[in-house]
Amino acid sequence: MSLIKNNIRNNLFFLLTSAIGIFPVLPFSIRSCLIFLWAVVGILQRKNAKGSLKHLIIFISPYIFLMCSLFYTVNLKYGFNELFQMIGFPIIGIVFYLNRNYFDIKKLNVIFSAFATSVLVLFVYLSINVFLNYSTLKLPPSTVEIENLGIIEKSQLSDEIVISIKNRRVRNFVSEVSGSSTTYLGLFIVLAIYILCCKFLDLSSRISKTIIFLAIIFLSANLFFIGSRISIIALLFIIVFLILKGGFVFNKSLPFFFIITAFTVLFINSMSIDRFKEIRLENFSLNKQKHQYNSVDTRLGVYLCATSIIKQNFVFGVGVGDTKNRLQNCYVNNLNSKVYQWQYYNTHNQFLHFFLACGLLGFLAYFLSLVFQFLHSRSRHNQNYSIIIIITIIFSISENILLRNDGLIFYSYFNALMLFNNE
Repeated sequence: MSLIKNNIRNNLFFLLTSAIGIFPVLPFSIRSCLIFLWAVVGILQRKNAKGSLKHLIIFISPYIFLMCSLFYTVNLKYGFNELFQMIGFPIIGIVFYLNRNYFDIKKLNVIFSAFATSVLVLFVYLSINVFLNYSTLKLPPSTVEIENLGIIEKSQLSDEIVISIKNRRVRNFVSEVSGSSTTYLGLFIVLAIYILCCKFLDLSSRISKTIIFLAIIFLSANLFFIGSRISIIALLFIIVFLILKGGFVFNKSLPFFFIITAFTVLFINSMSIDRFKEIRLENFSLNKQKHQYNSVDTRLGVYLCATSIIKQNFVFGVGVGDTKNRLQNCYVNNLNSKVYQWQYYNTHNQFLHFFLACGLLGFLAYFLSLVFQFLHSRSRHNQNYSIIIIITIIFSISENILLRNDGLIFYSYFNALMLFNNE
């Protein structure tokens, strides 16, 4: 009887783990309930496989340092709220640690396939919605959209501004329909493309390879369509990494990735071009007009404030609860622009966030955790894990991935899954 119960619990745990793998298509409420149920089952059916506790400590050490910063933070309420928002990080790590080496290659393939499939389904759904609303999305700028940019005279409304308004409208529409920002949608695409590329090289059936190839083309086109700069950069880094590594069936992968890259370039529309045009550091100023501001200008102001605060609190940081207030005060007092008054901007860099909240120790905890995991993946010749770490590092430079549910689940789920399973 106990054996039957163990088998049921074992199958349920694997089923729930696979279900979490399709989180890109799951609403936030369902994700939370699913992770809670999965954690309960995982703790009850924990395995006694060999494994070092230090790996778990290293993995969750960034969260531990955030907790410690509560002792000297002023705004405890905000600090507890942020820690609660990130609670999935240590929970997922602990559950995978308790069930270390449970997932063999077959189980891992199912999980990664489920993720890639969910990303495909999500973007088919989004593509249909964009197509059905395309005529509305491409309408001329409305009066409200023009006024929001601070434009008074129509002579200021250049073709470039009109294109920017329409592109921003499409990005907002995609984010509203999916429930995720285009940056995290790009994050999902990058890993899904890598998974599909691996499957393409492993398959022998021409029909299956054709289907996978078309799926890769479809996701690549969507990646350029949504105009996520950091995602495009991450994809290019992965291609370079695989080519330089040479062990990824080099003779086959080089022309394959060349074809993929060349084909997606054909799909670079005005949205992608417009997003990369924003990178004009020589034009950066803290007292521009509204319509002259873009995401690059805004982020540079954020980084300026974050680094100035870090210099004053280098060792211990300001505490997890005071990051928002300190940044907001800097925006108001030191940056001559109303753009920072429209909404709160966090550091948009996970490394800077840990440095700001916990000082040098917090920064080192996160940085060394990623370094340890990357070296660990290399020592085990686990290319999949190495790719996941590379993606994590690249997006950590541009986003606070642990402060958004999409990023937190992506990081905690895939990194812990690979770290605590030797397959």
